[in-house]
Amino acid sequence: MKITYLTHACLLVEVDKLKIITDPWLIGPSWGGSLWHYPTHNFSPQNLPKPDIIFFSHGHDDHYHEETISKFPKTWFNAKIVAPRYNVSWWEGELKKKFKNINFLDHNEQIYLKKDLRLQVFKNDNDDHDSSLKIKSKNKCLFLQTDNLMSEKEAKRISKIDPIDIAFVIPFLTGVFPGFYRW
Repeated sequence: MKITYLTHACLLVEVDKLKIITDPWLIGPSWGGSLWHYPTHNFSPQNLPKPDIIFFSHGHDDHYHEETISKFPKTWFNAKIVAPRYNVSWWEGELKKKFKNINFLDHNEQIYLKKDLRLQVFKNDNDDHDSSLKIKSKNKCLFLQTDNLMSEKEAKRISKIDPIDIAFVIPFLTGVFPGFYRW
């Protein structure tokens, strides 16, 4: 498993010859110009490899970024999209407007990409439309928390599913949640 941190919640994960991009916000500001990348970076959809899978954790502008999506090369729209099922029409409708191969996953649901490679989505358990992603490949496990401010109970439960080798977690507003994961 090779992980390249691009910016914010955007990672390029290469595993078993598959390329996974998470929460692609690569171009310009978000939140009406109030949030910018710092430090600046040189990544854009044009200079990254075509992803096989794109994960969108939720619909906030810094995770589902319209300007970045509008700059996707045509081939990126053929990628498999993995996103949480929130049972709200705006979310599913937005994704369906742009992408064809969408896999909406319920809380805790897994999708097997290969025999020893699976993705698992954890929706926020505090009634917020946000989610985390776990990528499990053979004996390696990556956990991406994004903005998902889950309960202490949920963090402890997730920690018992698989040992986490590397985690991208929010370093503030989470209390001691990362301390509940079994590393």
